[in-house]
Amino acid sequence: MEGTYLRADEPFRFESHHQIRPQIVLDSWSKSRGSVGVKYLRSPLNIGQPIILKFVAAPKNTTTTIPSIIKLVDQGLGIGFTYPKLITIFGTPTAPTRFDISLANDGVLEETADIPFHISADFSQKKVITDSWAKGTGWIGKESKEVLPFKVGQSFELTFRTAGTNEIDIIVDRSLFLTLNRTDLSKITQLEIKGAIVVKYLIMCKKRF
Repeated sequence: MEGTYLRADEPFRFESHHQIRPQIVLDSWSKSRGSVGVKYLRSPLNIGQPIILKFVAAPKNTTTTIPSIIKLVDQGLGIGFTYPKLITIFGTPTAPTRFDISLANDGVLEETADIPFHISADFSQKKVITDSWAKGTGWIGKESKEVLPFKVGQSFELTFRTAGTNEIDIIVDRSLFLTLNRTDLSKITQLEIKGAIVVKYLIMCKKRF
């Protein structure tokens, strides 16, 4: 067994560590180079709790295509973005323009699907904008924060964490950036990501850690 292990290249390795500092380790291993491309992520897993773990192959081993609409039910998150669910995006801004992330109900965004939560990182205005979109009304509840915690070419960890009823904590690089109240998050089924951004990883959990 050991001899076979040492001879075989491993293009993808996933390790979950639960000792001193719970974390997920992602890397590749080859005979010629050893371990490469190591990524350390905060672990969303809790001892004694059941999990659903999926590895989804992207076309040609590429990163998530942008723009992208992700069906949350298909990913095991269920309907609604309610406590104690969370979504973490590991991405990198690619240009000093903007990128947008939306959590939407079922349907076509900005046509038949309400968007209870939308966030835009606007590099030209150097601020973060949040709002919602409703059928028959359009964009409503616009709020701005005159701080931009993202830099072009610099990777970030962005988490949307459900807090109280219809509340979302926005966490950037593990620091609380903003808490928002929304009308109804119980019908959300879609995550849309678009704009000047590359997404490397997504973590979706039914239970926060």
